[in-house]
Amino acid sequence: MKIIIEDSSCMKIFPKCLLVLLMMLIPGCTSANGNLPTDLPVPSTITPIVIQPTNTPIPDQTPVILFYSDPDSEESLKGIIDTTLQNISDQNSMVLEFRTDINNLNLPENLFALVILSEMENLTGLDEISSDIKVIRIGSTGGNIDNAQQVHIGINENGLAIEGFIAGYIAAMQTEEWRIGMIGLTSNNTNQVGFINGVKYFCGLCSPIFPPYEAYPLYTQVNDGSEFVELKIAADLLLQKAVNTIYLAPGVNNPELKNYLSQMGIKMIGNGEADDVGDGYWIATVRWDWNPVIEEVLPKAILGDFSGNGAPDILVGNVNDISPSRLVLVSELIEYLTEGIVDPIGK
Repeated sequence: MKIIIEDSSCMKIFPKCLLVLLMMLIPGCTSANGNLPTDLPVPSTITPIVIQPTNTPIPDQTPVILFYSDPDSEESLKGIIDTTLQNISDQNSMVLEFRTDINNLNLPENLFALVILSEMENLTGLDEISSDIKVIRIGSTGGNIDNAQQVHIGINENGLAIEGFIAGYIAAMQTEEWRIGMIGLTSNNTNQVGFINGVKYFCGLCSPIFPPYEAYPLYTQVNDGSEFVELKIAADLLLQKAVNTIYLAPGVNNPELKNYLSQMGIKMIGNGEADDVGDGYWIATVRWDWNPVIEEVLPKAILGDFSGNGAPDILVGNVNDISPSRLVLVSELIEYLTEGIVDPIGK
């Protein structure tokens, strides 16, 4: 058997070479003083970028519905419009604003619709209305605003005369010897003419059989906004003429006056409610019923449907002691008046 013996001198040299190599590398891993480094470099601080807000306000683009009403507008009608507009603005994410000074409307830039409750035929301060603004006029008169999309919700020029005519007709029906009077406004002669014609439509000459002999129906007038003192004076003038029934014209709806007349035993007709009136002294309420037409036409008009104007219906309510057969006659008369068969003015 052959035995091979290898030379191991190279294996003896390798460990020594490795040791020398490690000793040469160790100084490079130490600091200048021969120690291992303990402090690691810290990155520099990063400054955040802050966007400063500008002082220029972002304009509010929410559409605005502006509601203007005359200061002396009927409160019940104003309330109906207010409620309807509030519902429209809530449902369509709009803002509802109010104005009572026609000369200081201060129209917002994002005006979407202008609703006007006014009896004035011509309104000033609206020259800046642009052609894309929707204008809805509500009241007994129409009027026009140049360059505007507009619709009129209201009664025609004979509307107040029709209201007075029906009240006069009912008063003549329900009053013995037709001893009838009226307290009206100096600013509303149309209603007064209609009332007188309505009385005479039923009773002709309306001459009483027994004294005192007066040319009934009688009437007195007061200024708009008159207080109870002035209204009582007007009522007393009629009471001195033995009047038994008094028509309180639109605008004459004073609770103190109604209470006073009921205490004096006077029966009443008006366009208000029977509040503050004793039992049996309120004959009927005669007025235009605005609720249905406003609730139907106003939302459509604000949203751009100008398919037609709207007119309220005449309403006879709070009826006391009027027989069913006479109410049929009243219904027929209303039809004749609204269709133009009977002229309340008598031109």
